[in-house]
Amino acid sequence: MIYVIDLFCGCGGFSTGAVQAGAKIILAVDKWKDALDVHALNHPEAEHICTELGGDAEEFALSLEAFIQSNVPEGSHVHLHASPPCQHLSKANPMRDTGIGMSLVNWSISLAELLKARGIIKTWSLEQVAATPMKELMPEHGGRVLKLDQFGVPQTRRRAILGNINFEAISEYEEAPRTLQQLMDGLNIAAPEGFDLTHAGHGLKKRLPCGKESYSCRQFDQTCSTILSSHPSFYSTAQARSTAFPLILAAEAQVFPRSYIFPPELGNKNLRLMVANAVSPRLSKILIELAARTVV
Repeated sequence: MIYVIDLFCGCGGFSTGAVQAGAKIILAVDKWKDALDVHALNHPEAEHICTELGGDAEEFALSLEAFIQSNVPEGSHVHLHASPPCQHLSKANPMRDTGIGMSLVNWSISLAELLKARGIIKTWSLEQVAATPMKELMPEHGGRVLKLDQFGVPQTRRRAILGNINFEAISEYEEAPRTLQQLMDGLNIAAPEGFDLTHAGHGLKKRLPCGKESYSCRQFDQTCSTILSSHPSFYSTAQARSTAFPLILAAEAQVFPRSYIFPPELGNKNLRLMVANAVSPRLSKILIELAARTVV
């Protein structure tokens, strides 16, 4: 049994994949109350703390150490995961500030190293966009840049993963992704009449069939673009306009279970942002399975 602490947990993407891998979620922390409430609804077995992370890593490490000692059998495999906010590292944000973005990455690494050195955790992982500063950390802290469509996630998302897990076996998890059309067929969803492409909308600066120089469009027989809060969407070449994917399709592209509860009263825009910010459960399932194979 692996016991998981999920920091910056959002609505629960990482936790969901960890449970699918046979782990138990013992603690989930995030400052976004709505997202944490969704996490709690789907993972009631975990303790949930709504607070802003960062600050004194040593102090927080001590609090986690006390929590683990009170809630986990001695000698157990505890895994710490962190998914710090990506807004200031993502190319989708023209106002990004790398210094701000990396501050919580560095805090998370410091926390993991403190806990690992004390024997409180055995393995750790950190998920973030594949920005250059993240790649520069890999020689020291371990990790890989993963193209998630190579591992069955049906979108073009790339992620940098840091941590002390055994990445040598990751090729065993390679799997062809479904196309957008296959996702829609599985959900009995059809594109609105006249909408013939998908519209990425995050500035790839290519002249493509939709006639937009700054937007990327893809065919339905391809995997869809990276799930963002408002994109991808269906696009009509004839009408030169787009309409948003339904939430259920965005969640399917992230490989959330169809049974996952997204309370409609939180609003479609809010829920789409949660889904976009989440770790794909398929990715986290792989990471926890690799952690279980890691000799520490």
